[in-house]
Amino acid sequence: TADNEPIYTFDVLNELEAKQSSGQLIFVVGPDNAAPNTWAKFYKAQEIDKRWGRWEAEERKQIRSTAIRNKLKAGEKPSLEECPPAIWQAYQPHIN
Repeated sequence: TADNEPIYTFDVLNELEAKQSSGQLIFVVGPDNAAPNTWAKFYKAQEIDKRWGRWEAEERKQIRSTAIRNKLKAGEKPSLEECPPAIWQAYQPHIN
């Protein structure tokens, strides 16, 4: 995608499915995004449910990807509690 264009969950799942030769995908969602009013705002939410299904993960820690992205944008490193270094280091080059 071009810079600053959104990347939708539906599109990611569609690409993963196209590249996967076997097995089944399911979308794992946190309780914040699983809330009906929030989930209804997702691009093609009903089609995601129909094609791949959705599993709501139990929240054990209140960690938000938005907070991690904001830290990276500010030049800060997330704590180990928030995100393992291998994950944020791979993600960091994509932060504008």
